[in-house]
Amino acid sequence: MLLVATSLSAQTIPNEEVKVRIRFRTLSFDAPIKDIGFLDNGEFRHLNIATDAFSAEQEYVGPRNLQFGIAEDAGKPLTRPPSPEMQAATQRLNRAKTASLKASEEYVEITKLLQKIGHQSSERTKPLTQADKEQITALEAAHSLLTEQMMAASKEIEAAGWQILRLQSLSRPAGENPESVAKKKEERVPAAKKSTVMNPTAAVNFPHDGRYLLLFSHARKDQEVLALDDAEGIFPYGSQMLINLTGTEIEVRYPGQLIRIPANGHSVIKRAAPDYEYATGEIYTHGPAGPEIGCTLRSYQHPDIRTLYFLIPTEVGGTAVGLRGIQERKPKDTPAASVNPVKPAKSK
Repeated sequence: MLLVATSLSAQTIPNEEVKVRIRFRTLSFDAPIKDIGFLDNGEFRHLNIATDAFSAEQEYVGPRNLQFGIAEDAGKPLTRPPSPEMQAATQRLNRAKTASLKASEEYVEITKLLQKIGHQSSERTKPLTQADKEQITALEAAHSLLTEQMMAASKEIEAAGWQILRLQSLSRPAGENPESVAKKKEERVPAAKKSTVMNPTAAVNFPHDGRYLLLFSHARKDQEVLALDDAEGIFPYGSQMLINLTGTEIEVRYPGQLIRIPANGHSVIKRAAPDYEYATGEIYTHGPAGPEIGCTLRSYQHPDIRTLYFLIPTEVGGTAVGLRGIQERKPKDTPAASVNPVKPAKSK
């Protein structure tokens, strides 16, 4: 039983050296990012991250910690000084990341000890001593505690990420087009050579293989990235994902449906109306007299289109809610952009 348990634990070790296979699309929340990319075997892979459309799907095979950065000859990063609230949110995020990394490292070491004890016990004929049993019990207890700590840190990282997005929505004047934030003289970004990324600006720790949506935002001069699981069935085509950045709980009401979304939370509405028909929903916030309508959401139900909505504050204040939507049509069966793919074994 011990060998089986340690074997199963080893399959889920969050080891930095373990490689993952992922597919991801990117989107910038507050301003287009045209000078960012990531390293693939020392070579800089350039990305254009828009605010009004998801990028083409990328395929990546490599260490689970994927860093993004700016090429040496690319433009300067955003240098707008952060607000005290943004500094606090960024510090909260950094503390959670540090706690996650520390727990992860300890988890790996304890798992190795359990595996070592299991291996030794399988090689000897004598039963485990009382001291061995007590050591195993203590290690398994530490194992469970670290698992809880990693889960808590993961939730804290996600919560801080939503908080940063909300603060970004508050810092942008109402009605301002995100494209205009980064409006500047167009410059051709030189093709980066191998090993030219000198300024890391963001990183994502992928917990496992799969598909993800990466939402970029500026917390300081660098970017923060929030990774949303995009596994099949979570945010399917024909559905809507609503991300609540209003700072208060909201209610989304469609005929026959009532969905509550907490502040800094998100929810997916799989089907708002029959295919090829319009649906009209209402978004309510909590005012002094109870739920008050914040805006109306009218959408067209198409089985091959999914929509991501950011629900943001407006300059009107009160219970008014602003909407920003990004649609994505189901792509044709084309292969994803391949990054460091695993080569198939040669047949003998």
